[in-house]
Amino acid sequence: QLPAMDLPFLVLVLTLVGFGLVMLASASSAVALYRRGDAWAYLRPQLLYAALGLCGMWLASRVDYHIFHKLAWPLLGLSLILLAAVLFMPEYNGCKRWIVLPGLGTLQPSEIAKFAVVLVFSHIIALNHDRMKDFSVGVLPFALVLGVVAALMLLEPHLSGTLLILSIGAVLMFVGGTGLKWFALAGIAGVGAIAAAVVLLPLVLLCVQAFVPPFDALMISTGSEPLRLLPIPFSAEQWQMLFNQSTYWQAFWNSLIWTVGACVVQVIVAFLGGYVLAKYPARWCVAIAGLYTLMMLMPPQMTLLPTYRVAYANKLLNHPMLLYAPIAFAPFGTFFMRQWLLRWPDELTEYLRLEGGSSVKLLWYCLAPYALPGMLALFALTFTEGWNQVEQPLMLVSDSLRQPLSALLKDLSAGNPQIVFAASVASILPIALVMLAVLVQQGSKRKAA
Repeated sequence: QLPAMDLPFLVLVLTLVGFGLVMLASASSAVALYRRGDAWAYLRPQLLYAALGLCGMWLASRVDYHIFHKLAWPLLGLSLILLAAVLFMPEYNGCKRWIVLPGLGTLQPSEIAKFAVVLVFSHIIALNHDRMKDFSVGVLPFALVLGVVAALMLLEPHLSGTLLILSIGAVLMFVGGTGLKWFALAGIAGVGAIAAAVVLLPLVLLCVQAFVPPFDALMISTGSEPLRLLPIPFSAEQWQMLFNQSTYWQAFWNSLIWTVGACVVQVIVAFLGGYVLAKYPARWCVAIAGLYTLMMLMPPQMTLLPTYRVAYANKLLNHPMLLYAPIAFAPFGTFFMRQWLLRWPDELTEYLRLEGGSSVKLLWYCLAPYALPGMLALFALTFTEGWNQVEQPLMLVSDSLRQPLSALLKDLSAGNPQIVFAASVASILPIALVMLAVLVQQGSKRKAA
């Protein structure tokens, strides 16, 4: 004999359904009247669906629930097949969420996946409720199911549905008895993943857009299409168009030659100046070190207008030296190397001098190898700063033949938006290569040691 009806639960369900219908009527009546000439055009189908849902609820309550144990895994398999099949369906508003059924309308596989996840999780919990504290039973199978379903839904993309399914799964796991420590670890991992996504996702998306066809890139850059999570269809045409432009190579060599030159000067000046400020006890050295510290607190944008006025008065505009001389003699490098060389033991310097070593030999054979990691790090930081200049070249260098690559991106955004993604990635690559070279050099030295 069937148990008595759960009246509080029924009232709760009916209240939620009724509240949703009232909100739908309130939000859609004006739009429906304007577009369809009928204030209830959007509400009427939902009333029918609500009635069908209530009938389905009643019929489900008449069925022995044990049958759902047998349907759980087959229904999940069907939903995964449909979630994979929908990725090959035509796009609607930049998404692939619906399977077209000729003569019947459309089917959204994510709705089937929600029900399948509930059935599978309930099935696992019912069979293993006394072992839900264990990782192999209370976490691993749930994480695998949610991971596969979420990955397929993100490819559609369907972010709201993915979050909803993950939330449903987490609630079922909590009610089923999964240990709280696993939720705590998942929360920590989630925070780390969100932080990594905030930092890395823009760069990943930029790289993905750089390998879509130029026309698609144009639509994406103008906001007509959403950003793509995968470069489908894959194309290298953006790069071909970019590398065929002489203006790109002119700007690239301008940036590379002047930035590397400024970095070399900065490292040499910083190494020598840092040694003097670190190892000479004169009061003027302490005063200069304090002045350098104060100068670092002043943002470079504060000197833009004075630099422009001086350059304009002396007819020095459009010369790259205006961009890279401040970098070559920036106070940060000297301060950085001073702090590095302060750790060099004074006793060792005295010993080398007693052995007949000159200041040049001391610098070249002792201090330079000791400070090499710091100098490489300073080179990488200075290269990044010089390569990424934006305000300075736009304000001080108007001649397109002398502008660096960072200023060219502005012109490409206006004149050639179909290749702006490839140009952006190309502008990042030299910085990545310099950083990678520094890391590899340091790693090889550690292995040798």
